[in-house]
Amino acid sequence: MMTHNRSPRSLGMRAIPLISSLAALYAAVSLLPSFPIIGVARSRISIARSLEMSYGIILGPIIGPLTAFLGAFIGKILSMDFFGIYFTPLAFISSLTAAAMSRYRVFNIRGWIVASFISMIFIISWYATPIGRKAPLYPMPHLIGLIIIITWRDKIAGYIHSGDKTEMVMGVALCGFSSTMTGHMLGNLIFMALLSNIASPSFFMALLPLSVMERLTITLIGTVIGVPFILIVKRNFPNLIRNMGT
Repeated sequence: MMTHNRSPRSLGMRAIPLISSLAALYAAVSLLPSFPIIGVARSRISIARSLEMSYGIILGPIIGPLTAFLGAFIGKILSMDFFGIYFTPLAFISSLTAAAMSRYRVFNIRGWIVASFISMIFIISWYATPIGRKAPLYPMPHLIGLIIIITWRDKIAGYIHSGDKTEMVMGVALCGFSSTMTGHMLGNLIFMALLSNIASPSFFMALLPLSVMERLTITLIGTVIGVPFILIVKRNFPNLIRNMGT
């Protein structure tokens, strides 16, 4: 069973350098050149986005999202991408969703229920907008992410913390796709609010194939990085094991 979420002090003094280092790592990685998606012209993706789910899984639903958000915010400041600061909440939401999916209980509520509620809020928000109602098929991949949460429920947390590498890969992949799709929907809503002169149903539908490819790539990279990352942290920071729910 999962233990209750712990305060930053309860994580132990050894965890403080880890949290600081992870925020700095996110900021540093976000400064690296993004890379193109093979077969999709003019598309680029940042590796930093693939770190968000690992932060949630490792550090929990409070420290994880805050660390990811701080790293994203610092990265935008250092790169002087001031417009991008508006989109830094995506890191928080993606990490929070991943943290909830990877735990049996979050704030005394079933973790998968918390994750599905977060996902559902943003999907409903899409349909609450005029553009969203004119593009009803756009959230299909986001709905798939929600269905994954509802279908696998506690099994995702069980896979991640099973100790079996094959099950860990499956759990992290399922967690990664659903969490990154939740963050992506928030990004759509922010984009719609900030750039109403550009946003339109046809604009979003034209970008849908690219968006799916981006999120699948983030999921793949996040899984490849996340599984060994989680194992390394569990081995070198045993004081975080309870916080991770093992």
